[in-house]
Amino acid sequence: MALVVAMQFAFTYAPFMQAVFHTDPVTLLDGLRIVGIGITLLLIVELEKHISPALVRWVTSPSRHQVPGRDRR
Repeated sequence: MALVVAMQFAFTYAPFMQAVFHTDPVTLLDGLRIVGIGITLLLIVELEKHISPALVRWVTSPSRHQVPGRDRR
């Protein structure tokens, strides 16, 4: 993980990489936006991982398909 981050910083900020790939440095505000969006997406994915199994159990539950007030025979 640290290697990937180091390579990303080199790609973005090293002058020789900027010349090769025609990139510009990211401003502090843009960097904060990028990190904020990344954290938000991570939280959404993690929340979905916790909700999905419970939702599947609820949808496939046999008791959910019974008519209220009727005995099971």
